[in-house]
Amino acid sequence: MKKYGLPIITIFLVVLATGLYGETGQQPRWNISLSGDIILPEEGFDLGIDMAVGYNLTRLVGLEGDLNINFIHGVYFLSGGVVLGNSAVKKRILSPYVLGGLVCGGISGEGGGSGGMLGGGIKILHKEGMVRFDLRFYFFPGVIWKKLSIGYIWTFD
Repeated sequence: MKKYGLPIITIFLVVLATGLYGETGQQPRWNISLSGDIILPEEGFDLGIDMAVGYNLTRLVGLEGDLNINFIHGVYFLSGGVVLGNSAVKKRILSPYVLGGLVCGGISGEGGGSGGMLGGGIKILHKEGMVRFDLRFYFFPGVIWKKLSIGYIWTFD
């Protein structure tokens, strides 16, 4: 089951996203975010920046691509996934969400690998964008990395 767990979860999320597809209403379609983060590996920590681009399929479902670069140990992650509970309708002030997907990552000079990513957080409406608080878990063979970030999301059509 371990070998097929991540592909099964990914297929489930894609099917769920397809089933929930519909009109976005008042919600902007695109968003870009910039965050500062702390990575917590097995030992110590690493500080970095996180850049993401998102596309909202519906009020509740979106897609997100994310690049994370860290400074102390040269850790990097490139992830893509499905965001659920992505409501950004302008009447809501708080918007919790969960996300999951695939990730490639590693440490500069030592190579890397691929794995899975699960996480969640909360978005707080602020003028024409949102403040984002986010916790993610990156699952690689034999190791789990944790990332805590805070940033700002700009939304547009």
